[in-house]
Amino acid sequence: MTNKPQILFVSHGGGPLPLLGNEGHEEMVACLQKIAAQIKKPSAVIVIC
Repeated sequence: MTNKPQILFVSHGGGPLPLLGNEGHEEMVACLQKIAAQIKKPSAVIVIC
């Protein structure tokens, strides 16, 4: 059996508002926190600009 890498794509677009506690982003922040609690800590992160 081979181990497949876990891949998570997160599109940009929220700007700093989720970090600043903007009410319009509460659902997105909660969703990302739920995902973060369910996956292993990554060994690498790739950012494509």
